Amino acid sequence: MLRYAATRILFLALGLLVASALIFATLRILPGDVAQMIAGTEGTPAQVERIRSDLGLDRPVAAQYLEWIGGVLTGDLGTSMLTRASVAGELAAKAQVTIPLGALSLVIALAFALPLGVVSAVRHRTRTGTAIGVVSQLLAAVPVVWAGLMFVVLFAVLLGWLPAQGFPRAGWQDPVGAIRALILPAVTIGIVEGAML
Repeated sequence: MLRYAATRILFLALGLLVASALIFATLRILPGDVAQMIAGTEGTPAQVERIRSDLGLDRPVAAQYLEWIGGVLTGDLGTSMLTRASVAGELAAKAQVTIPLGALSLVIALAFALPLGVVSAVRHRTRTGTAIGVVSQLLAAVPVVWAGLMFVVLFAVLLGWLPAQGFPRAGWQDPVGAIRALILPAVTIGIVEGAML
């Protein structure tokens, strides 16, 4: 059992390493020059070259990748080339919304899926079981983006019960506003994911 777990962990690490190398190389191969974007349309070739040198983009891709992966392994995710802000800081700021949204969506999906799944299994080949199966198949086929738009139109625009503008600028300093902002997207994701479950 221990050998199996070690093999799985090794394959996971190798998979992550290969995926990170492919993504890193793809981002370097794609058209568009980060240094040119930072310099803007008014930037001179000398300014673009200076920015490229400051960012380390003039070095070989393999050297850039090894430096980046070394930083990742030590907990340093680096800085954004465009904003010059810490990537870890930006991820932490986004996680303040994404993690609660994901958790709330999962709770709603499970609260929706488990009881209906049990009823559907217990009442297999009855009208109730068939109806639950049909409704769940229909809801699973609905794109989340479309369902979200319909919920915004209904609950935010027409009824005015929930906000439509997104997460408040004050963030979690306004907990009531933050929770109200998460309800609509969490219910949308939860219902569609719950139908799949």
